[in-house]
Amino acid sequence: MAYSALLKGAAEVYVVDKVAERLEKAKEVGAIPVDFIQGDPVERIFEIRQKHHGIQQSRRPGEEKLWGADCAIDAVGR
Repeated sequence: MAYSALLKGAAEVYVVDKVAERLEKAKEVGAIPVDFIQGDPVERIFEIRQKHHGIQQSRRPGEEKLWGADCAIDAVGR
């Protein structure tokens, strides 16, 4: 799913998981891995987005406080 989102033009893709191999694969395809065992994934994504200057500069007036993701996909499977 992460790779498909990037292929379709997503500016950022976060993969939240606890399995190191899956997080490493996410990083390999260009997604941003977030290990939920290391802490609250929502807070971690907020931290990452605040540091990403491209996101801050692309906001329209009134969007300054929108730090979360624009879209989310909850996917499981084999």
